[in-house]
Amino acid sequence: MFLINEPLIKTINLTDENVVMVVWESYWYQEDTDELTKIVFDILGGVTTTENIRGADRTNVRFVYKAGNFLLNFECYSQSCWLEAEDELSRDFLVEIVKGMSSHT
Repeated sequence: MFLINEPLIKTINLTDENVVMVVWESYWYQEDTDELTKIVFDILGGVTTTENIRGADRTNVRFVYKAGNFLLNFECYSQSCWLEAEDELSRDFLVEIVKGMSSHT
């Protein structure tokens, strides 16, 4: 189970492909993705969840932030977490998202 007493986010990086990669301090399990999603959304503030899809080893959460549509992804086996814009207009918010989340690393 995820250890809440540790610093939560280790690194945040915006890739050349306009994907925000999130690395967590501790190993996490699929059961932790709801809590991790809440942490990301609390940092961003003003987020509206539009869809939550849970697969065998993957969780995807669609959400609206400001005027943008995004997808927060968790892939459990590889311990991958990333956030991506779902359209070209939403990409304008990615730098703002990275700055906001980086203040919590």
